[in-house]
Amino acid sequence: MKFRSHSPNRTAFTLIEMLVVIAIIALLAALLFPAISKGVLKAKRNKAGIETRNIANAIAMFYKDYGYLPVPASEQGLVPGAGNGDYGAEQTQAFNDAKSKEIIKVLMGEDDELNPKNTVYIDSDTPIVDGTFLDPWDNQYWIKLDLDHDGKLEFFSDPKQYSQTAIVVSLGPDGKLNSSAQDNVASVRLERQ
Repeated sequence: MKFRSHSPNRTAFTLIEMLVVIAIIALLAALLFPAISKGVLKAKRNKAGIETRNIANAIAMFYKDYGYLPVPASEQGLVPGAGNGDYGAEQTQAFNDAKSKEIIKVLMGEDDELNPKNTVYIDSDTPIVDGTFLDPWDNQYWIKLDLDHDGKLEFFSDPKQYSQTAIVVSLGPDGKLNSSAQDNVASVRLERQ
């Protein structure tokens, strides 16, 4: 008499094997998550740095083409008795967002009065809607201009004065204006024509 052994063919995972595989995948994902999030943060900082430099360069190109900054003449010291001080000197978010939007619209060629040639000075893959040019953390870039060309431009809350004509700031991941390493800052010095 022959005895047959019933050894089933294993064609599927058992529940325990599947749980072990899931646990290993979860452990690997937990180990990789901090590295991935640091990489994403670094990429956002790099993008913001590039865009702040692009805006500063756009202001310089605009100034070279037109001989004035991308704000109305009544606000930039070209009209006697007007424009004394800095554009964007007020420290409120809403004020600076509105002023920065106006400058971005001019640099995008959407202001026929200040940019009559409708030259586009900012070309970016970042969507710009109604002059809102957002950094990677969805904050409007802040732009500050030295309208009276006295070579004294304060960096918002920093009491030091800089000899720059324009400062462009990305608020960084914290969304607050400070001079920490989290913010990306670009500046440009223009010689008055």
